[in-house]
Amino acid sequence: MPPARIPYELKFEKRDNYLYALVRAKDIDRDTAVDYLGRIADRCEDLECSKVLIERDIPVMLSDSDLYFTTNDFLRMLDGVKVASTTRISRSSRR
Repeated sequence: MPPARIPYELKFEKRDNYLYALVRAKDIDRDTAVDYLGRIADRCEDLECSKVLIERDIPVMLSDSDLYFTTNDFLRMLDGVKVASTTRISRSSRR
């Protein structure tokens, strides 16, 4: 049986004072978000970073309740790491 396809792309860069993570996906659900956020938390722990910047290139958002619970889960995974996030806005969505 072939391995399950990961529905997102995740790239990391260790920068001077923080970890940068770029996540790209066409769609998002709570399970997918928890998965990539867990991978970010693991990488942050491996590198002993105290700050992380997450850039989302995902054209949709989670529902308000999923976003709330997913964010709380992620912050518990990080245990004191400072987090900043940004969302890319495509040219087509600016019109």
